Amino acid sequence: MTTDPFDGHDWMSLMGIALLGLILTTSLTAYACTTLTRHGLPLAGPAVWLRATAALSGAGAIALYAWGAVHLMTFDETSRTDACQHAVGPAHAGDIDGYRPTYLPLRFGCHVKGGATYDVGVPGYVNPGALGLGVAAVVLAGLAGLTIWAGRRRARSAAEATAEATATGTAAEASGR
Repeated sequence: MTTDPFDGHDWMSLMGIALLGLILTTSLTAYACTTLTRHGLPLAGPAVWLRATAALSGAGAIALYAWGAVHLMTFDETSRTDACQHAVGPAHAGDIDGYRPTYLPLRFGCHVKGGATYDVGVPGYVNPGALGLGVAAVVLAGLAGLTIWAGRRRARSAAEATAEATATGTAAEASGR
C-alpha cells in the first residue's frame, strides 16, 4: 500500500475485477439458462426456478460491481481532479487533501480537510444494486436448497411408509395361510 494520499485504485486490480466479472456473469447466466432448458420451462419445479433466479441475481450483482470497476478504470488523474472539485464545490476545491479509494464498497472518495469525504467516479446505483442482488442471490439459493431438502425428505418418508405397509401386508398374508 502506498503512502501517497492522492493514489487511486490500482488499474490492474480494476482490470482483473472487470474481466473476472465478465467471466462469472457469463457463466452464471449460462448456468441459469441451461438449468431451465434442461428441465423444460413448463415442467421446471420450484427448486429449478429458485436455482435459476439465484444464478441470475448473482450474475446481476457481479455485473454491476464490474461495471463500477470499468467506470473507475476510465477515471484518470485529470478526471479525478475535475470530479473532486465539482463534488466539493468551488469554495472547497483547494481543501482536498487526498483520495479515499475502497473496493468494498466500490467507490472513489475525495477527502476534504474538514473530515468529509465525497464519493465520485462510481454511479450511485452500483453499490446498492450489487448488494441487493447479492443478498437476493443468497436468499434464493438458500430457498432452493431448502426446497430440494424438503422434497427429498418427503420422498424418503413416503418410501418408508410404502415399505412399512408392504411389510405389514406381507406379514398379514403369511399369517392368514
